[in-house]
Amino acid sequence: MAELAVILATYNEAENLREDLQLVVVDDASPDGTDLIAQQLSSRFGNIAIVNRPAKLGLGSALQCGLAVALNAGTHYVLTMDADFSHDPADVPRMLEAIKTGRADMVQGSRYAQGGCAQGWNGKRRLLSRAANLVYQWGPGTPH
Repeated sequence: MAELAVILATYNEAENLREDLQLVVVDDASPDGTDLIAQQLSSRFGNIAIVNRPAKLGLGSALQCGLAVALNAGTHYVLTMDADFSHDPADVPRMLEAIKTGRADMVQGSRYAQGGCAQGWNGKRRLLSRAANLVYQWGPGTPH
């Protein structure tokens, strides 16, 4: 049983699956061979669960699927990240430490926090991301 599962929802991320990590990869039939890279890494390291989905079904359902896999495996902590490195893997130890020491019940990184950014995004993606962030902030049970 893993202490931490990192869920990566992928689509054309073959070049980014090169690290030895505890991963749940949910791939939406990437045409660039992401699933093959994930399978090779899983065979090599043995700590990568792969869920191959038949088509591009969307980020939300990919994260739900990965979460179910991680929880069914008995993982204590779950982290979701974008496989395109728009989330910095170097932040993981600090976030996990905040949870483990009880300083936080939940940790969320945000490109809208100080030091965060969103590079190379078009206007539509920026608008959708900002709207999703605002919905999260205004949602039930979230600190304001």
